[in-house]
Amino acid sequence: LVLAPALALPASALVASANATDLMQTYELARTGDPQLAAAESGRLAQKEGAVQARAALLPQVNGTASLSRSRNELDAVPGSTTNTSRSYGVSVTLSGLDFSRYSTLRGQRALSQAADYDLEAANDSLITRTSAGYFNVLVGIETLAAAEAQQTALQKQFDYAQKRLDVGLAPITDVHEARAQYDSAPACVITSRNSLKDAYEALTEITGQPINNLKALPDDFRPVLPTDYDAEGWVNTAVSTNPSLKSLEYQVQSAEAGVSTARAGHLPTLSLGGSWGKDAAWGDTTGANGNGTGTTIGLTLSVPIFSGGATQSRVREALANRDAAQDGYEQQKRAIVRNTRNAYQTLEAGISE
Repeated sequence: LVLAPALALPASALVASANATDLMQTYELARTGDPQLAAAESGRLAQKEGAVQARAALLPQVNGTASLSRSRNELDAVPGSTTNTSRSYGVSVTLSGLDFSRYSTLRGQRALSQAADYDLEAANDSLITRTSAGYFNVLVGIETLAAAEAQQTALQKQFDYAQKRLDVGLAPITDVHEARAQYDSAPACVITSRNSLKDAYEALTEITGQPINNLKALPDDFRPVLPTDYDAEGWVNTAVSTNPSLKSLEYQVQSAEAGVSTARAGHLPTLSLGGSWGKDAAWGDTTGANGNGTGTTIGLTLSVPIFSGGATQSRVREALANRDAAQDGYEQQKRAIVRNTRNAYQTLEAGISE
């Protein structure tokens, strides 16, 4: 059965259409047009670049330099001026040999990269839920509007019947007033139902990005059944072990743990290897200014933190607080999943038994 409601027409005008959109087609439209999912995809790509940047900090850093300068000097005791020109270019390489903060930062960013994958998976799951809810809200709105219009018609007939009985003296005036009061409330119910249906269509358009006028209803013989794979506790255990939002928070906790290691590494020394090669040349009017030279340097740099005004220890306390907050968020999400999963199963069970 296909429902093709026109909001300007009675909701009972349900017209079958070969071009009606079913739930899967609606989901495909939402999959390409939902801005929330697009934002999640972009957020995942952005988050993954953090691991690339953290890894780059462990690789050799190569820089090139070049300069050309010219100077002109005038002496008070000697008439005229002298002009000198110099040129130099070179390459420098630095490599972080021992910096524990960079390694822990890489671990943290890799954990966030995995969390981003699960965030995108959660966004896809949310899209399925939102699309299904929007689809069925439209179908419910159609039925609600049809029921409101049918009730308005029935109350109109009831009022006309009471009026006729009053005209022939078979009913008191109170019956007419009562029927009139019931009938007067019916148009407001119809308007409210029609507005709710319009809003349901708008909510679906918000997800898909384009209006959908024809929706295919469930078949007449549709009968929901309880899933037979698990009982309520089985579904709770499955949700806790596979829920992507919970998995994302788990990796965020790991990233926060790495953040603590990064902050504590501020107390440790760092060792880096550096080298450079350069060539310079100079010429001009000044005696001895002309010449060429080539230089090469290589060395190790050991940096030992001694005192930073308490900033390092403050960063450690901050990282510990962020880790605790991440752990609490994980536990809260886990408890909510347990409650919501059990409630969803019980609601389905109650709905089927009605």
